[in-house]
Amino acid sequence: MTSERGFTLLEILAALAIAAIGIMAVVKTTHSAVELLQATEDRALASWIASNRLAELRITRTWPSPVSTEFQREMGGRIWYTREEVSTTPDPDLLRIDLTVFHDKDFQHVSATLFGYLSRYSPPAAPEPAQNQAEEQSVEGVQSLEAISGETAVPENGAGDEEAQ
Repeated sequence: MTSERGFTLLEILAALAIAAIGIMAVVKTTHSAVELLQATEDRALASWIASNRLAELRITRTWPSPVSTEFQREMGGRIWYTREEVSTTPDPDLLRIDLTVFHDKDFQHVSATLFGYLSRYSPPAAPEPAQNQAEEQSVEGVQSLEAISGETAVPENGAGDEEAQ
C-alpha cells in the first residue's frame, strides 16, 4: 500500500466549519457596529432638532400657549416628528418646554427628549460708558505726571500760554 499525503474529507469539512463560524462572527460583529452607528446618528440628529427648537423659541422670544403641539422637521435627509408640550410653572414669567423627537410618524419610537425653560425676562441694557470718565482719567494722568516730574503740564489747546511766558 502506498500512503498518499493530503487531507481527508473529514479534515476539510472540519476546517470549513471552523472558517464558517469565524466568518459568521465577523459578519455579526460588523452588523452590530453598523446598527450602533445608525442609532447614535439618530440620537444626535434628534437631539439637534430638539435643541434647535428650544433655541428658536428663545431667540424669537415667542411666548407659546401652554398646549401640546406636533410638527415635523427635516434633518439629515429624513423627516423627524416632534411633540412639543408647553406647561406653566409657579413663576408666571417662566414656561417649561418638553420636546420629544420621534423617527416615525406614529410617535411610537422616541429618538431624543429635551426640556428647557422659556423666560419673559430680558436683561437690562448695559450702561454706556460716560465720556466724562475718560476725560477724568486723562486729567488724573496729567496730575500724576506733574507729581513725578515736578513740571507743570501745558494743555494742548494753548490755554495757559500766558502763564508759561
